[in-house]
Amino acid sequence: MNVSEDLIKRCKKEDRRAQFELYKECYGSMMSICLRYHSNNDDAKNVLNQAFFKVCTNLDQRKQEVPFEQWLKRITINTCIDEYRKTRSKLDRPTNEDFNERIWDMKVNEYNTGEQEMNAESLRELIRCLPPISQ
Repeated sequence: MNVSEDLIKRCKKEDRRAQFELYKECYGSMMSICLRYHSNNDDAKNVLNQAFFKVCTNLDQRKQEVPFEQWLKRITINTCIDEYRKTRSKLDRPTNEDFNERIWDMKVNEYNTGEQEMNAESLRELIRCLPPISQ
């Protein structure tokens, strides 16, 4: 990827052709970054477009001492991470439907009939039958 300063200046002026040229020039390297974070090709393209939008809208904030390629990669990586966090937090939160399904799927505990019919006196009787060392 070799982006000229002239192309960047034209993109700062919101020249659509220059922005498209920049997009074509940077597509391969940006897409490879996005595919590291999103295995689905459509999700990766979505994040790529979000990152490119951020790049085009914030070109005037780039410091001249920072190489454009490095700046572009950092924005792309941060956009991928932000999108990953958004989708992960949506997947991690249980919904009300999930909670209701879990309640209905729970089995009622069935008790041993011997435990239900045992009274205190029969328990004392069993304890008396234990060897003296266990009491």
